[in-house]
Parts: sequence; structure tokens; C-alpha cells
Amino acid sequence: AKGFALMALDTSGDSKQDVLEAMDQGRQLKQDDAEAHWAAGYGRRYYALYAKNKAGNERQLQEAVAAQEQALKLRPNYYEAH
Repeated sequence: AKGFALMALDTSGDSKQDVLEAMDQGRQLKQDDAEAHWAAGYGRRYYALYAKNKAGNERQLQEAVAAQEQALKLRPNYYEAH
């Protein structure tokens, strides 16, 4: 929840590190929780929009896809991760 709250306040992408750290902390605390992995992937996808170069954008998107795939592995019928 903290990561989403920080992301909602971040209109310029300046809080990217804080947001992703909060989402990763949630994922570490609940490694078997599909929603925690989905949130981490969502955050990375969101910040891919702010990547200054194509390589940075592509890396963020690859990390987002990996997190979404983990969410689906844990909960195959998880609508938001599809």
C-alpha cells in the first residue's frame, strides 16, 4: 500500500526508487502472495514511462513481465496479472 501511495503522489518520476523499494519490500515479506508480485510489476511498468533511454525502458518492462509471470505462477487465474 505504501508503494501505491507514494506512486500516486509522484507526478514527475522523482520517487521511483522509494516506490520500487516499498513494493519490493512487500514482495519480500509475502513471497507467496501473487498481489505483492503484481504490484512490483505494475510499479516497474509505470516507471518504464519515465525511462530516459530505450535500454532503461526495456529493462524495466522485462522486470515488470517477470513479476507478472510470478504472480500468475502463484495464482493462475489472477485477472490483473494477465
